[in-house]
Amino acid sequence: MRRPSHPWILTLDANGVPHRWVSWQHAVFYHSKDLVAWVAGSHEFEIRGGINRVTGEQSFIRTNSIIAIKGRSHAHKLQTAVPPLNNRELFHRDRSICGYCGGEFSYQKLTRDHIVPVSQGGRDLWMNVVTC
Repeated sequence: MRRPSHPWILTLDANGVPHRWVSWQHAVFYHSKDLVAWVAGSHEFEIRGGINRVTGEQSFIRTNSIIAIKGRSHAHKLQTAVPPLNNRELFHRDRSICGYCGGEFSYQKLTRDHIVPVSQGGRDLWMNVVTC
């Protein structure tokens, strides 16, 4: 299976509570605005920018696979908040693995399936959907 060419970065609040997955562009934005409190994760990414006209050096920003964002804690949302159900987050949850055959597929080939079909009263909830 071919993985997406861009990394997804997990953002946490400053207390370590998971918030959401963001693109590397969002991670660069957080770094450039000095909004990253700390980093973690085993993967480090280096994103290169332009060449400085005066020094001739190329700019770059390093980020990790997990970054904590300065600001308000999201812990208060954990008690009642359920993340929105969408295919991108579902496929992340299921690690792009089909719930039927166990194969790993690209995002373009994946769909969402209901365990209890909608036609039989099943609802569009996290616990009733699977990547396929």
